Amino acid sequence: MRIGLYGGTFSPPHNGHKRIAEAFSEQLGLDLLIVMPASVPPHKKIAEDSPEKRFEMATLAFAEVKNAVVSRLELERSGRSYTVDTLEELYGIYGCDEKITLLCGTDMFLTLESWHRAEDIFRLADIAYAPRGNAGETEALAEKARYYAEKYENHARMLSVDPFPISSSEIRERLRRGEDVSEYISDEVADYIERKGLYRGKQIF
Repeated sequence: MRIGLYGGTFSPPHNGHKRIAEAFSEQLGLDLLIVMPASVPPHKKIAEDSPEKRFEMATLAFAEVKNAVVSRLELERSGRSYTVDTLEELYGIYGCDEKITLLCGTDMFLTLESWHRAEDIFRLADIAYAPRGNAGETEALAEKARYYAEKYENHARMLSVDPFPISSSEIRERLRRGEDVSEYISDEVADYIERKGLYRGKQIF
């Protein structure tokens, strides 16, 4: 069984996240794509956060992505969410006969070696990454991929996916200002945000 892991804060999950998930699943021929909302991300500080609401939004956002499931694994784990712990648990759950592929965004990919137990991450998972398409980033990504291949014998694969023009933080800010973001998030996620009154005032989620 070929399994992919796509983790993130997803605050909120937007159409770019869905686009990357679809490319990940299709281009790597995944049998199962596990979308993993982080409970307490070690690399991000989220004020007044609600992991449960982020999980519910992710469930709506990825509902139509082929072979995708949104997992509660990290939400149910106490303490910070470390990728290496998640990988070890997933191998225990699924008894994989192939390496799990870990999907990284640009920032994640460039800093992966600094993550908790990074050597074990490279041992446990194949790596795929999705570039943002920013000027000057392509060579930095290629150089880092060569470095990972030489040091860890981990040959990362770059996904072919159109860049998305806006980040979750920018969407949150627009929502805070009462602006329309309907072109960036699904109707279901937009309705959920409206019903729950999210991203108003100082709320970040």
